[in-house]
Amino acid sequence: MKQSIVHVALVVKDYDEAIRFYTEKLSFTVLQDIDQPEQDKRWVLIAPPGSDGPALLLARASTPDQERQTFGCRRCRECASGSDFSMNAPAGAQLERIPTMRYMIMMNAPRGTGDWQVVNWAPEDLKAHIAFMHTFNDELKNAGELVGAEGLAPPGEARLVRAGKTGAPVVTDGPFAEAKEFLAGYWIVEVDRPERAHAIAAKASAAPGKGGVPLNMPIEVRQVMSAPPVDV
Repeated sequence: MKQSIVHVALVVKDYDEAIRFYTEKLSFTVLQDIDQPEQDKRWVLIAPPGSDGPALLLARASTPDQERQTFGCRRCRECASGSDFSMNAPAGAQLERIPTMRYMIMMNAPRGTGDWQVVNWAPEDLKAHIAFMHTFNDELKNAGELVGAEGLAPPGEARLVRAGKTGAPVVTDGPFAEAKEFLAGYWIVEVDRPERAHAIAAKASAAPGKGGVPLNMPIEVRQVMSAPPVDV
């Protein structure tokens, strides 16, 4: 598993109090605020103004021991050596590194044509589809989850390349009748749990199509694996 830091967790006692403090006093922006009633938690991401770095994930203490350790003293600088939090920050604010993983989210064109016959869509439908994709990418970028995204040329422009006897490239024109589908585009995202990658894929699947009807296309999700150990 490839691990890096996409979010930094901030343990808080009250979500609303923390949100008010960081948005009103420090001009932070709320990127996501999702209720998780089954866990008595919320998924809240905030980011400082103009930040392109990791977002802050507001989290509640998960155990009584963690809550006592975190909120037993209101003077965070004395409880957490080296803390750079303001003395006026919500009590118990602590940083925690969250391991993340990368996923490739692949949008495959159906019927092996690589074409949803967009030439037959009304102009406003095509504009709505493109606008959805732009907004979708912006949301991932603002959340600090987007690593990369690209749309690919139609299969008719694809080339299949093999090495010849001398090592020179042998190029065959596409499309290729034996293929049932073609990769139309992809995203690489960095998230802290598989369920988040699945939620991103589901939203991509629901991109508007002809007449504004969601395409509900199948989206393939595969984890990006790190290199094996040197001694393997």
